[in-house]
Amino acid sequence: MSNKLAKEVVAAMQQTHWEWLGIVGGCLHYVPAMRKRGAYERFRDNFPQQPQRTACGLLVQMFLPGVANRLSGKRCDWCCDRLGIPRGYGTPGNEMARKAREAP
Repeated sequence: MSNKLAKEVVAAMQQTHWEWLGIVGGCLHYVPAMRKRGAYERFRDNFPQQPQRTACGLLVQMFLPGVANRLSGKRCDWCCDRLGIPRGYGTPGNEMARKAREAP
């Protein structure tokens, strides 16, 4: 695994959840460009947004998912595989917090 990809994997697991965006009728996708300073604000404030490149390789128009999607929306299996994180639901940060609360 390259250094750059290893850093993305660590970032994906430790991140807040702003790097995961949605597509209409689809699941949450990881967008590496959203890690840049101010990227979230630029994306939020500009409509319509420019297509974004996801970790799985899609170049598609995306939207900011709501609370329900961030907590329980399905993550793209290919994005998860590319980042080396478990497939699952919700953003990784939310999923880790949920699992910690549910642990005995």
